[in-house]
Amino acid sequence: MVGKKMRYVILGYGKSYVLCLQSEWDFTTKFKYNLKAHDPDLDQFHKANRSIHIAIALDPTSTTNYILIWASGYGFGSESMRWICGDKEASHAIARWWNASN
Repeated sequence: MVGKKMRYVILGYGKSYVLCLQSEWDFTTKFKYNLKAHDPDLDQFHKANRSIHIAIALDPTSTTNYILIWASGYGFGSESMRWICGDKEASHAIARWWNASN
C-alpha cells in the first residue's frame, strides 16, 4: 500500500471487512473489501456505483444490516444515505436522524 494511508477499517459479520485507503498525493479514495457473501445489497451498490463513501457501518451481528453515507460528487451537500436494518424501530430512528440532520 505504498503511497496510500488508511482512512478507516470496518469489520462486519464473520470475517467481512471494508478498508478505505486514501492517496497521499491527490486524496482520492479506494476501497478494498470482502463481504464474504454477506450484505448483498451493499456489495451490489459497490459494484454499480463509483461514489465517494463518507461513512459506512456494518452490523457484526447481521449478514444484511448496514448504513452507508455517500456522495455522488466531490462537493459537500450532495450526500445521500442508504441502509438496511432488520429492526423496524431502529430503521425509523435512522430515517428520523438523517432527515433531521439534512
